Amino acid sequence: MHIKFWLGIYATLSTRELSNLLIALNKNLLSVSLKMRNLLPLVDMKQEKRYWLLKSEPTCYSIDDLKHDKKAVWSGVRNYQARNFIRDGMKKGDGVLFYHSSSNPSEVVGIAKIVSNPFSDPTASNKKSEYFDPKSTVENPIWYAVEVGFVKKLQNPVTLQRIKTDNSLKNMAVAQKGSRLSVMPVLEKHFHFFENF
Repeated sequence: MHIKFWLGIYATLSTRELSNLLIALNKNLLSVSLKMRNLLPLVDMKQEKRYWLLKSEPTCYSIDDLKHDKKAVWSGVRNYQARNFIRDGMKKGDGVLFYHSSSNPSEVVGIAKIVSNPFSDPTASNKKSEYFDPKSTVENPIWYAVEVGFVKKLQNPVTLQRIKTDNSLKNMAVAQKGSRLSVMPVLEKHFHFFENF
């Protein structure tokens, strides 16, 4: 249905209008790409402990689920940039901000920690999983996962709107336009703000 709709729109455009549309789309994609590249300096590979923000839809897996389970495998990440953060940046002992996405409101709701080093994502090799990828094997994985452990639930969650308007938080990656990664780095000073909130 969506494909037919857009094909219908494109069919009504002149060659020049279509060309201008494609140029605008490419500029937008480049802008988002550059914003994602700007996240890389936030990962200090020499830093003994690093900090991350992990997004999860509360209807899928919430902070209360993690509190109940004590720890969980963070799997199913299928974005290469987010995968790289897990594979190359995360390690046991790192701090985590647990973020409820696609909720009303979207907000940081808890503190967690990475309790394992990265390993092959088990859902990628599970044919029954919606995240199955036949090109990824245990021996030669494409996708990676970590175990995340519960630390605490925030008594007063911090909304995305609050983050965007707070001078001490508005530079966080999650507050940037076009920043949709489910895994992103966090500066130590920002992590401690939520840890002590």
